[in-house]
Amino acid sequence: MRHRILEPIGKGGMGEVFLAEDSELERKVALKFLREALQNDATALARLQREAKAAAALDHPFICNVYDTGETEDGRAFIAMEYLEGETLASRPERERPSLIDALRIGLEVAEALEKAHERRIVHRDLKPANVMVGRDGHVKVMDFGLAREFRAEGSGSEAQTLSGGVAGTPGYMSPEQLRGEAIDGRSDLFAFGIVLQEILTGTHPFRKDTGAETMAAILKESPRGSEELPAVIQPLVDELLSKNAEGRPSLEHVRTELRRFVERPELLEARATPGRVFVGRESELAELRQLAEGLRSGKGSLALVGGEPGVGKTRLCEEILAFARHEGFLALEGHCYEIEGAQPYLPWIESLEQVCRVVPSDQLREALGEEASEVAKIVPELRRMYTDIPQPIVLPPEQQRRYLFNSIQNFVVRLSEAAPLVWLLDDLHWADESSLLLLQHLVAHIATVPILIVGTYRDVELEVGKPFEKMLSQLVRQRLCERIALKRLSEDAVSELLSALGGAPAPASLVRIIYDETEGNPFFIEEVFAHLSEEGKLFNAEGKWRSELKVSELDVPEGVKLVIGRRLERLSEATPKIMRAAAVIGRCSTSSFSKACVGSTRTMCSMRSRKRKGPSS
Repeated sequence: MRHRILEPIGKGGMGEVFLAEDSELERKVALKFLREALQNDATALARLQREAKAAAALDHPFICNVYDTGETEDGRAFIAMEYLEGETLASRPERERPSLIDALRIGLEVAEALEKAHERRIVHRDLKPANVMVGRDGHVKVMDFGLAREFRAEGSGSEAQTLSGGVAGTPGYMSPEQLRGEAIDGRSDLFAFGIVLQEILTGTHPFRKDTGAETMAAILKESPRGSEELPAVIQPLVDELLSKNAEGRPSLEHVRTELRRFVERPELLEARATPGRVFVGRESELAELRQLAEGLRSGKGSLALVGGEPGVGKTRLCEEILAFARHEGFLALEGHCYEIEGAQPYLPWIESLEQVCRVVPSDQLREALGEEASEVAKIVPELRRMYTDIPQPIVLPPEQQRRYLFNSIQNFVVRLSEAAPLVWLLDDLHWADESSLLLLQHLVAHIATVPILIVGTYRDVELEVGKPFEKMLSQLVRQRLCERIALKRLSEDAVSELLSALGGAPAPASLVRIIYDETEGNPFFIEEVFAHLSEEGKLFNAEGKWRSELKVSELDVPEGVKLVIGRRLERLSEATPKIMRAAAVIGRCSTSSFSKACVGSTRTMCSMRSRKRKGPSS
């Protein structure tokens, strides 16, 4: 035997590792053997061989190299691996937890290693701290591909063909689909990576319970814990990684890009939470929506209509219920109505059904479409590109066509909800076309015993007698087919909480009072005033803390939302307003997809987020 064993290094559940010397190449290696009791176990031997094959196919600086396989003179199988001096993330003492930047760099290197594996169509299936070694040079090596499997993939993410799952892995780090024994792909590794990333950043496991069974139950049913300890700018990424629905997890390319951005620009970690992440003063309304969502588990569907003035936080509230739905493994969909002349009929439904095409596995989607595929394809032509077996629609008299289309869409979404409950947001219904509203009425009449929650938002100040939405709302209320949630402006206490969250520290009472008085508690106006005063340098000192010499009388708070946005726009370059004006004009064209892009871009530019005081926003 060319390897001379020097000393034991460690033991695991199935194997033991020894430091050895390769006499031919004159280098130290790590030899991994099966435990003596498993030497004749066919399953264990297959796992050892699979680990060698998978790792050997991955030539990457952050993956442990496998050099060779063989047997000792007495017939013990082994694999010869790169010898690593260091310790695993699991064996590091708590007192030696890495700094924030080091933790992010470790996460970045693990993400790069996984990305390489997924490029070679290999899913690890057992990513955990014990399988991530940090060497003395500070760099990581992902190890133990013993549970790895190859999956065929023409693309990535939801386009990947999944492999047969089986319940295999470490319970505290398995994805929900892995625990259920369902087919999995690389997105299962993303869930495990989300757990590992939170652990190295905060030292806490988001689902850990007293027993393995309780931990697995928490992964399947509970929301993650401890995310409040994460930096505000990192929390959204970890939340997405820990989505119970595989379709809700980001791509590894996105993860790698985000982590690299923070590693290379650590000053971004000090950024305040953006207004879109702050959520205050709506706890009772959110609890009401959550209760309706919980009812989906027992097959009880409903419609909730959230009304209020512009900027009062309707969409922000709905973002929370959609995030809740994703974490619970529900299918979260959203479609938007736009104030565009000649808008395409059924636009919010088209938008959300196109989302279904992107996130639902192809075979599952085709099964849900069933015989209704030809009718659904009338408003979602993309389906005909995806499936060549869709027949041409039945030719019906005009008076029958609409009802047949509505029944077909109803049957389709009911079948879709059998795989996972649906939480469906229809935003800005006051702008909806009549066809979209008629379809909504049709569905609402049939979802009482189906796991579908439709949440619609509307501006109550834009209700006009005789208009399509006003007529529909009156009918739904009269027939008791909807739950109405009215959002009011924030109280002074809630304004204080919002400003404190935006500023990263308790806001001065005098500032709270004047902003509350001037904005009357409208969240959008509050955020814009905060951004304006922050950009003017009137709120914070050089250390990023509230100015102790803050004089409210000198703040010059603009009166009115248009004025405060106007003052912010004055600070843009000369060319930017010209682009915005052009986009606003183009945005009124009738081509729906182009119109949506233009309108969305214009709105984004008009409601730009607060830039960092020390440099431009990223």
